[in-house]
Amino acid sequence: MILNNYMKVINFNIFISNISEDSNIIFLGKGPSFSLIKKINLDNFYTVCLNHTILNVDKCDISSIIDIENFFEAGKEIEQKAKYLAMPFRPHVKEKDFKPTDKTILDFAKEDIYLDKMLKENRVLTYNTNSGIMCGYKPIPQLPNNDLYINNGDSLFGIFARCLKRNSNRVIYSIGLDGGNSYSEEFEKFEVGGNITGVSYSQSIQKIYEFEKSYNYKMVFLQRLIKK
Repeated sequence: MILNNYMKVINFNIFISNISEDSNIIFLGKGPSFSLIKKINLDNFYTVCLNHTILNVDKCDISSIIDIENFFEAGKEIEQKAKYLAMPFRPHVKEKDFKPTDKTILDFAKEDIYLDKMLKENRVLTYNTNSGIMCGYKPIPQLPNNDLYINNGDSLFGIFARCLKRNSNRVIYSIGLDGGNSYSEEFEKFEVGGNITGVSYSQSIQKIYEFEKSYNYKMVFLQRLIKK
């Protein structure tokens, strides 16, 4: 989708559908089990960093951000380490009760050199959200419509499970997705986020279980398999 004479964004769902079936996908979350990350060889995975986790890895394939403040706090590392950034066309804003606002990624790019650079380099994957529609914003017709739920992890699992075109290898791995509202010590300086639904983070894992049944996908929580 061409935004102006020098910027383009990429349809997030189409991008996901083209990820190789041979790729073993892993989500990295900020929960306490992220402390086990050194026991995992990320070179064996297609890595998706959620929020600030990119600060503690060398590289990743996709950095997923929903709240724009999280990008502002890690934008330099995202631009340097991530191949692509995935973010709603209208990012959520913490000071607005974690809701989208009138500002789109184009507006925020005027305030942030790293987002501006990634847009100019065609490295931004984007989508409309149910939260945007709830707040009265019309979806962009050329972009896919995705539902956001409790947090980045369960929302992204639902999107990936729905969009991946796979006959086999219907598994997504994770570390740091623990279903609570506490962080691994690496991320304790960051404020615990919220969500537009107001639903407790403790229900995030239950949402993932629901998606497993709906889409015949499996989330493998590696922290349950790794010896501490």
